[in-house]
Amino acid sequence: MKAPSSEAPIPAGTGLYKALVEVEHRLHLLSEQRDKLLEDWLKYNALPGYITLTQIHGLDQRDGTLRRTLGALRTTGVLDLVIDADTRRCAHAFADGFTVLPFLSPSFARPHWRPDFNATPSAWDLLEAEVDRQRDLSAMARAAKATEE
Repeated sequence: MKAPSSEAPIPAGTGLYKALVEVEHRLHLLSEQRDKLLEDWLKYNALPGYITLTQIHGLDQRDGTLRRTLGALRTTGVLDLVIDADTRRCAHAFADGFTVLPFLSPSFARPHWRPDFNATPSAWDLLEAEVDRQRDLSAMARAAKATEE
């Protein structure tokens, strides 16, 4: 919802947040930012309606912090959707059985403003590999079930 390099809200992110609040989804916000700073930012930008606000250190998937936090939230009730701007964390949450919505906002409004304008983007590789892996597993499970019948 917030640009990583500033305090400016991302309009599409705040719009998504407000839409989820409007249809009465229970929002649990996880952030590396201190609770008080994030709470103040949410108030300043008129974004009420969350259930919990949790500061977690090390959103990096290697230490399992995010996995443990999502698992704990899952045990408190239904966790319908995980929204994250990091495709690697999305892939790990997806692999753990969560429905995931990657929220990606470009750092540059126009591709030709990027310093590496001629480069080919490749940020989706990990997420695509996980989606393909789960499709293959699902097909294998269906085939195994069909041969049993």
